[in-house]
Amino acid sequence: MTFKGQIDFNGKVGDKVGTLVIIFVGNTTKYGGIWGSGQWSISSGTGDLANLRGEGSFWGRGGNLIYTGQIYIE
Repeated sequence: MTFKGQIDFNGKVGDKVGTLVIIFVGNTTKYGGIWGSGQWSISSGTGDLANLRGEGSFWGRGGNLIYTGQIYIE
């Protein structure tokens, strides 16, 4: 099964305050979505986070996901 979604983040990154929209796309590799993996990316931000960008991957079981990637300021 393939899944996709959006996370709306409102808070701090370091000492910077603002909002972020993070898009994720992934798939499950076991019946019932027990194991999953995919890619995430920051698509936009506001406030002090307006120029924050990033991308990476995730994998794991259920709600116990491991995220990797890079976040940077343009």
